Amino acid sequence: VGKSELVQRTFRPWVVNNQKGYFVQGKFDLLQKTRPYSAFRTAFGDLCETILAKDDETVSNLSEKILSAVGESVGTVVSEIAPDLVKIIGPQKPDSTELVGNERQNRLDYVMQQFVSAISLPEHPVVIFLEDLQWADEASLNLMRNLAQRSSALIIGSYREDE
Repeated sequence: VGKSELVQRTFRPWVVNNQKGYFVQGKFDLLQKTRPYSAFRTAFGDLCETILAKDDETVSNLSEKILSAVGESVGTVVSEIAPDLVKIIGPQKPDSTELVGNERQNRLDYVMQQFVSAISLPEHPVVIFLEDLQWADEASLNLMRNLAQRSSALIIGSYREDE
């Protein structure tokens, strides 16, 4: 049994069936290394699809929690990593503050941490499994570190030493 299968067999049933939570995963790829957040895009896309598959009342409640947590700053910031979130929270006004460099990275990290914390609750945990960390870009590693330190989600990573 490989690393990925071990994580999937161990955590997915426990999180989804026993805890009624969310288990999502993304995989970094050497060919996507120049595209920041590639594995997070996949993972958050799956998370949004999973939420949208719930009943209307649950989606509405989660939408309110997310909007309350991230405020109006969600606009273009979150669409970078989770474009499908618009299907849950509705269209947002573009962010009027143009940020660059570290300010932009800090806002993105903060908004994503708030987003994850809004839906990752003890009764519904979020587990994010990221594969092939050896191909991860620096922005993704920073986001992963921030989510691990400042959100209530469990972040699991796997990598290959020989690549």
